[in-house]
Order: sequence, then structure tokens, then C-alpha cells
Amino acid sequence: GLRVPEDVSVIGFDAVENAGGSGPRLTTMHIPYFGLGAAAMSMLLDIIAGSPVPARHLVIPARLILGSTTAAVPYETGI
Repeated sequence: GLRVPEDVSVIGFDAVENAGGSGPRLTTMHIPYFGLGAAAMSMLLDIIAGSPVPARHLVIPARLILGSTTAAVPYETGI
């Protein structure tokens, strides 16, 4: 009995191609696979070349693609 997005927001992951054809249009996250692959390949080439590859925290920014399955967070006092 819940309504989307009035009662609950729904977000997909991976920017699925057919998500845009659903009704209502699904909000989804787009993951930059090219950037992930390029970072992985760079590290792999360093390893192959014998260069030290220190542990690191790598952030590849994702992008939120807004559809109509999410609503604004209601304003509440005390948060």
C-alpha cells in the first residue's frame, strides 16, 4: 500500500538501460566503468613494471540520474 515517491523513494544502481522505460521513471546511479577500468589498468601496469603500488583509497565519482521515483527529504526539526 505504499506509494512511490510519496511514501518511499526507490533508487536503482548501474543506470540500467531499460530503467527509463519503466513507469514511473526510475532514479538510478551511473557508475563510470571507463574510469574504474582506467584506474585498474594503471595500477596493473605499475605492478607489471615492478613499481611499488601502495595501498590507497581511490574515489571514482558516480552520478545520480534523477527520475520520478524519489522525493525530497521532508524537513524535520531537531535533525
